[in-house]
Amino acid sequence: MRGAGNNSDLTWSHDVNSSTGPIPLKSIGIVESGEQSGCWLLGMAIDKIKVNTRGLARRQLSKIHLRIHLLGWYVYRLDATDSVIEERGEVDVAWEKQALAASATIGRSFLQQWSEDANRNMNAIPLLLTHLRSSRLRSWRKQYS
Repeated sequence: MRGAGNNSDLTWSHDVNSSTGPIPLKSIGIVESGEQSGCWLLGMAIDKIKVNTRGLARRQLSKIHLRIHLLGWYVYRLDATDSVIEERGEVDVAWEKQALAASATIGRSFLQQWSEDANRNMNAIPLLLTHLRSSRLRSWRKQYS
């Protein structure tokens, strides 16, 4: 936006006198000498926001990698970029095709895997109890023989 010269939209959306109070995109105490310095200050503010966003994304990725590598979680990536780019009428169709269908498939496979694991664990319980009883019996025999 800023590179294309659409500065009026940016300065209007980040006005100091907005209903939410002062927004920290304009430096307080610096007198603007014209349109050029306002664009320069706005550019600096946008760059600070980008640096902050990159730091947040880096920390979020490190948390995701921790869960993948240390905890063994399966992590899926959904890309719904086209649903944001599409025209107004086609947003719902793109969202259903890209995000909703993929999410439902992932959720279904998770629940199916979870139920299979639960069934496997339930089938293993009698085997585990038999093993525990026999080991207790062996330890009791050692203790009293």
